[in-house]
Amino acid sequence: MTESNDSPTPHEDSNNGGDSTPQAFLTSIADWTKFLTPVLILVVMIMSVVVCTSEFRAREATLARYESNLNTESDAATKADQQLRRLKLHALMTVGAETEDLTLRGLIKEEIAAEPQDNQDQSQSKIGWISRFMAWLCRPAQYASSDRLFAVFTIASAVIGAVVVSLRQDIRFGTKEIGIGFATGFLVMAILRGEMLPASTADSQPFDQTDPFVVAVAAFLSGMFSDRVYALLRSVFTDFVGRLQRGFESNGNNDTNGG
Repeated sequence: MTESNDSPTPHEDSNNGGDSTPQAFLTSIADWTKFLTPVLILVVMIMSVVVCTSEFRAREATLARYESNLNTESDAATKADQQLRRLKLHALMTVGAETEDLTLRGLIKEEIAAEPQDNQDQSQSKIGWISRFMAWLCRPAQYASSDRLFAVFTIASAVIGAVVVSLRQDIRFGTKEIGIGFATGFLVMAILRGEMLPASTADSQPFDQTDPFVVAVAAFLSGMFSDRVYALLRSVFTDFVGRLQRGFESNGNNDTNGG
């Protein structure tokens, strides 16, 4: 009688075996989520960097072309038309655009508006679904100002660096890594936009702070080596506070001597 009470019934065995299957399934989902989350964030950030840097670079190249045409154009009407497009592009880069005709795509469409209608219809018919998808993907960047594009691809590049570090070192990727990437990217953006970084030093090549790809690489490396970046900033801030304190002390001594 005792042995029959101690031994598990078939119904209990089936319940115990059934409990392990959902637990294993949930564990598998957690493992896949742990792996896919940084990968998805990495893909989104890479696409953001590609779209924003391409739009930023295209605007700079188009502005340079407009200014070159203004310097070489002799016809008054054509020169006035180029000046109007240049002003529209400046407005786009400064505050963004509200309608498509004020975007870079709209400005380029104005330039090719004189093309024969047959050629335009033929070129439109050759556009495939990939090109249409890329145009839809780039649509938000086309309406944003250049400062916003700069912020997006700088912060996204720093987040990419933080994600790469977590993948290489097999660190659990979470809100801490995302926060570090965003904070580092914002810091790099503020330093570059504020022109607080010297363009060159005695033993280095000039650093082009206007090239979006150079900035993206700098932000990516800052995200990967954020510890070194913050250590450098700590030393710079300590030096700045020391100079500020010495300046206050010097002004206090001058006021005392003058009194």
